[in-house]
Amino acid sequence: MTVSDLSASDLSLLRKAAVLAGAAVAITKYSGAGGTRDEFRGIVEGLEEAAARYPANPLIAALISDETRAEADGLYPQFRNDPTQKAYEDFKLAALNRCGQAADLLKERASPEQAAEFKAAVISMCEYVANRAKEGTVLGFGGTRVDPLELAMVEQVRRALEL
Repeated sequence: MTVSDLSASDLSLLRKAAVLAGAAVAITKYSGAGGTRDEFRGIVEGLEEAAARYPANPLIAALISDETRAEADGLYPQFRNDPTQKAYEDFKLAALNRCGQAADLLKERASPEQAAEFKAAVISMCEYVANRAKEGTVLGFGGTRVDPLELAMVEQVRRALEL
């Protein structure tokens, strides 16, 4: 499959699923305004790393776009401050729903290899985001571990993507 085989709404769904998955990881454990900003920046950085790892997969390459950057940048202001539990739960539900929709689309339209690589790329990006603000830091230095809540969110994304 090539990107031209997908409609604009299909590409939008894949992009939104990836960005929302990374954002859900970023807001699972509040890391302060600076840590949250770094985690949201990590969405695009993590996707860029994944695109380099899977250069032959056009679905992953399509994620590296101005739209993806705008989507991630647009979400950060909403979560600069610690979100309420309800806001977090609502957002998490929307993110996991989009991941499930993306998994369905990939099952229908992509080759098994492309789908597996796309899903692995999203999980890799989520792990990258979780690693951006490790717990145990003092002024951003010396972090030693990813918060277990963030790891649990990565696993929820993995299940939503049917990995």
